[in-house]
Amino acid sequence: VSNIPDDNPWKSTDGGQTVQRIDVDIPTFLGAVVRPVHGVTYVANFDAVYATADGGASYHALSLPPGFISPIYAAPDGRTLFFWTFDLVTFEVTGSFRSPDGGTSFTSVSGLPNPAFLAFDPTDSSRIYASDFDGLLYVSVDGGFNFSLLSASNDPRFLSGIRQIAVDSRGSVYLETSAGPFRTDDGGQSFRPLLNGFRACAVNDLAFDADGELLVGVLNTHVILRQVHDGTFDAIGHTAVLNANGFRSATAVAASPTDPNVI
Repeated sequence: VSNIPDDNPWKSTDGGQTVQRIDVDIPTFLGAVVRPVHGVTYVANFDAVYATADGGASYHALSLPPGFISPIYAAPDGRTLFFWTFDLVTFEVTGSFRSPDGGTSFTSVSGLPNPAFLAFDPTDSSRIYASDFDGLLYVSVDGGFNFSLLSASNDPRFLSGIRQIAVDSRGSVYLETSAGPFRTDDGGQSFRPLLNGFRACAVNDLAFDADGELLVGVLNTHVILRQVHDGTFDAIGHTAVLNANGFRSATAVAASPTDPNVI
């Protein structure tokens, strides 16, 4: 867990019942923590990236290009990393990179000039999806060396374009848009809306529960919706109290990989 006011990450070893502060020797830790993959946790700290293989007891810096680095994505193999660099003045993307060896070396990614988010296809390790800041969807079929635009993602039904991506265990891709979630079962050649229960909802986050059902955190209506059938969603859990701005919203949603009742 990243905790910006404290300048230190925290971790839990009991499923979130308790958390412990990790004292790290990283200057001005204000970055994002990438979930552990094969025992390695990566920490993006704006102008540097660190890795720990001992639960946070020690960190080592990765040799990456200079610049503002955020975000960083670790592929399911735990070694292949993807990250972008930004200009610190304009915040424009200055480079997209792939590292095959946990950050020891890196090469530029082709065909992804303005990346925003990545999602890995669990059914095909060579297939990776990416959205960009223009709201379009790209795909790589060679493990992230090259990306190409999926022209069908320029869909006027998305309104302001794609915001987040998730891929389920069957390879279906879910998109978060201002018009609610959409789904593609043909690798991005066509999309269909998941409208039931979403006509007044803007989506903040996506996840899958232990049964493989889609969980959707939404803005200003219900808080969490769970997919019960294709195209059908039910609100679950209690209605959240109003936040400081007078809204009920889910900022993020995550689920237990073993118990569908734990969210």
